[in-house]
Amino acid sequence: MSPKQNENAFFTIITAAAHLKLSPQYVRKAVRAGELKSTLKPVEGRDVKRHEILPADLETWRKGIGARIGRADGRNKFVFYATPEELVALKKVAPDLDVQKAFNAEAHKAAKARRAAKLATAAVTTK
Repeated sequence: MSPKQNENAFFTIITAAAHLKLSPQYVRKAVRAGELKSTLKPVEGRDVKRHEILPADLETWRKGIGARIGRADGRNKFVFYATPEELVALKKVAPDLDVQKAFNAEAHKAAKARRAAKLATAAVTTK
């Protein structure tokens, strides 16, 4: 029976993670941090307790984390940053690798200038 069908129902950490398509570790971390409200209840017939999460609390937390749950386009979280020259070298080594080019030359120049200014400032302050 789904927690939505019964108002007295609850989610455990495992069922909450499965419901949101997250890892149990991610949900457990949110409970420990106090971001996700849960109640520790004893398990019947055992000397252990488990977290019980109300559906309303889970929905409130889900809305709060919003965009952090998965990606609409199905891509994973790994991003490779490279200059155009590095992309050419990468294509030689791994020709079958699908790399989307999203290089912004102006942003690259600005970042390079910021790094140079930061290094110059660090050199002046350490002398």
